Formats: sequence, C-alpha cells, structure tokens
Amino acid sequence: MRLFVDLGSRRAIAVLAMFASGLFGPLLGPFLAARMAYDAIFGALLAPVAPLEVALSTLWCCLAIAGAISLILPLAMGMRRRGLTRFRRALLYLPLWLMMLSIAAWRALYELWRRPFHWEKTEHGLTMRSVLDVEMEVDPFVSREKPLFDQEAGA
Repeated sequence: MRLFVDLGSRRAIAVLAMFASGLFGPLLGPFLAARMAYDAIFGALLAPVAPLEVALSTLWCCLAIAGAISLILPLAMGMRRRGLTRFRRALLYLPLWLMMLSIAAWRALYELWRRPFHWEKTEHGLTMRSVLDVEMEVDPFVSREKPLFDQEAGA
C-alpha cells in the first residue's frame, strides 16, 4: 500500500509490471517462444482459417515483432549514443544471452526451492591473485580497485 501511496496508482502498477516481467519473462519466455515456433511450423499461426484464428494469429505475430523491437531498439540506441556502433554485430548474440538468462533464472528458482538459505559466493580477482597477495601484505584494508563510475570515486 505504501508503494501506491508514494508513487500513485499508475506508477506503482508500472513498477510492479516491470518487476513481474523481469521475474517471469526469463522463466516463461522460452516456453512461449517454443510454442510460437511450433505453431508457426506445424500449426495455424501463419495460415489461419477462422476469424478468431486470424485475430489471434495477428495478435501473436504483432506481440512477437513488438517484443523483438523492444529488446533490440534500446540496445541499438544505447550503442549509438555511446559511439559503440562498431559492436552492433554483438546483438546477434542476444538470443544466446536470453537463453543463458533463462537458465540462470530457472537455476535460481531451483536453488531457492531446494536450499533457500544457501548463498553461492563468487571468487573475484583470481587472475590477479599473486599481485594482490603482495599488495595486501602492505595494507589489507585499502582497496586497490579503480572506481567503475565517477559517483563511486567520491564515496
């Protein structure tokens, strides 16, 4: 209720929709894509007969095209604004990235169900271990990392 009071109903619903899509998109996306591919190859998606099938096929195809555009367009615009258009071929790997995101989401859900209080920590700096070991002997509480963003430099 506090979210609705603070943001207003329209903005709160938008925040909740973004949260839900970030959670359920990777979990359900592969199943929906597989079903759509199956219907395109073996079903009546691209050759509807009845008026209801025409309406549903049109809706599915429009949603698929709009979804692809909503994934690729912001990435391409960001690449253009940052002057990274030379890397636009990397967008071809977007389906692979989405598949890995789905695998990670399903693994996280499985881990939450099987081991809800387990935390897998990641070892960082394994390639720089020998240099860091020597530097840590001098002062173990001083970070030698460079800030990622300008905001972190003053923190």
